[in-house]
Amino acid sequence: MAGVDALIARGIADPNRLGVCGWSWGGYMTAWTITQTDRFKAAVMGAGLCNLISDNSLGDIPSANLSYFERSPYEDPEPYWDRSPIRYARSVRTPLLIVHGEDDRRVAASESIQMYQALRALGVECQLVTYPREGHGFEERNHQRDLLERILGWFSQHLSL
Repeated sequence: MAGVDALIARGIADPNRLGVCGWSWGGYMTAWTITQTDRFKAAVMGAGLCNLISDNSLGDIPSANLSYFERSPYEDPEPYWDRSPIRYARSVRTPLLIVHGEDDRRVAASESIQMYQALRALGVECQLVTYPREGHGFEERNHQRDLLERILGWFSQHLSL
């Protein structure tokens, strides 16, 4: 947030038109960001995770979490839950576009579905789009194009003056 503040102070970013977007761990950071602040007017979470406990059980590299936590979520779930964006979903006010490949083995599409269902239940504007045959990175040209058009459309809709 200090970086955002610096960009605003320099006149590079407009505080009334801030958007946030990320993919994979960047998708996680996007979800985390909108649970901690309402400064952003729109957000896009791509192939992101919202629940570190379920992600650990479904992703293809569960040992990666041991780089961040001392123990597995089966031994000590609280640190994982404490850092899971979905735990704080009730704080979200930012409209969120969620996109995910249906065949993603790195971050299961169920991570995006969880966040979508939570935000819908809480009345937050959100949209979920999944892409058949796509993994963690999109390879089909028509899906790549659709993804970019959706992201641009989402930000155009929510960040225009």
